[in-house]
Formats: sequence, C-alpha cells, structure tokens
Amino acid sequence: MRQRVLIIAILLAASWYAMMLVHECGHVIAAWSTGSHVEAVRVPWLGFSQTIVPTTDWPRVVAASGAALGSALPFLAWLTIRCMPRIRRGTACAIARYFAGFCLLANGVYVGCAVLLPVGDTEDLVRMGVPAWTLTVIGWPIAAAGVAMWNGMAKSIGTRARIDGEIVGITLMDAVTCMVCVLALVGLVNLVQ
Repeated sequence: MRQRVLIIAILLAASWYAMMLVHECGHVIAAWSTGSHVEAVRVPWLGFSQTIVPTTDWPRVVAASGAALGSALPFLAWLTIRCMPRIRRGTACAIARYFAGFCLLANGVYVGCAVLLPVGDTEDLVRMGVPAWTLTVIGWPIAAAGVAMWNGMAKSIGTRARIDGEIVGITLMDAVTCMVCVLALVGLVNLVQ
C-alpha cells in the first residue's frame, strides 16, 4: 500500500511539471503560428509556469491555446500509442493514459474556475472580453473527461502483469524514471532562458 501511495505521489509531481511544459508549449505553438515572438518561457520549480509574448495580433488565441493544446496534445499522444498493436496495453500506454487524464483534469479545472477565480490565462481572456461563464462551461466537461480517463486505472498502479505477452502496469521504477525525465526537461527549459 505504501509503495502504491509513493508511486501516485511521484506520478502527480512528474505530471504537474510535465503538464506545465505541455501547457506552455501550447502557448508557444499558438504564438509562432500567428507570427508572434516568444520572449521567454518560465517553468519554475515552485509556482506556475508562464510564457511571455510581448505583442500579438491574436491575443485570445495565444491565451487560450495553453489549456487547449495542453489538453489535446497528451490526449492525442495517448490515442496514438493506443493504436500501436505492440504497446497498446503496455506501461507506455498506461503512463500516457494517466498523463492525458491529468492534463485534461488540470487544464479543465484551471479554465472551469474562471467564474470564481480568474487567474493567469483565464484572467487575460476575461479582460479581453471572453465571458467567464463560457470558460466555465468549457472547462468543467474537460475536467470530467480527465477523471473519466482515470477510471479503472488504480489496478495498474504498483503492479505488473503479463497479458497476451505484454507487460502491463506502472511500477515505482517507471514513476521514478518519468520524474527524472520531466525534471531534466524542466531544467533544460529553464537553462535555455
């Protein structure tokens, strides 16, 4: 039981940092796609990440793309992995499913709380004239989709099983490996600045 709690804690921490990276990647993709210049991307060890785009002709698109692409890209990655016959039920697929659910939940709650607590991107969007209630209506179903993706995953955390020749499950070593890779990426992003 303690090992399962440790695995979940490590996965949550790794997912938080990875989600911030993917979220900021959404802002960067939108800024570049609209011809805007990205001044900096900050992913702090403590606190919230931030992408600095000094001027853009498409401010709503750039602001909304963090949560939109930050949810869609992990989900599409999980769907892609799931379509691969050799790994569709393996550890990589389980980790991708967990991370996609985490990103949907985190970004959905972030956008969904715009009525109660507009911060960051949602505060920018409300200031640009997007009604807070529309963000709430969009955000909460996305968060619910994240919870739905996690449904039934508990049995694969902390265990290993062989099903039809495939190893299924997320062990402590898998979680630690994810954490090390994510922390290295965060360090690299902060180093490049």
